[in-house]
Amino acid sequence: MTLLYIVIVIIFVLVSAFIIAQNKISKLRKIGLYPKKGTGTLNDVKKLVNEGYMIEAIKLYREIKNVGLKEAKEEVEKIIKNN
Repeated sequence: MTLLYIVIVIIFVLVSAFIIAQNKISKLRKIGLYPKKGTGTLNDVKKLVNEGYMIEAIKLYREIKNVGLKEAKEEVEKIIKNN
């Protein structure tokens, strides 16, 4: 029974984290910082970086370039260094 509760809690935490992340992206879209799916550019990534949204910039970079997390993180860090 304890294992069942642990699994339920883990699922709840993961679903909550996903909902929070989606909500944040929705808010960024409303203020014009996060483009609609499929329309993002590297300039949009740079805008997110300049506003302090590194995680969202990495997500957008991954979407645009279709790369893994490590490569996207490294590229966004290069953008930060070059600014």
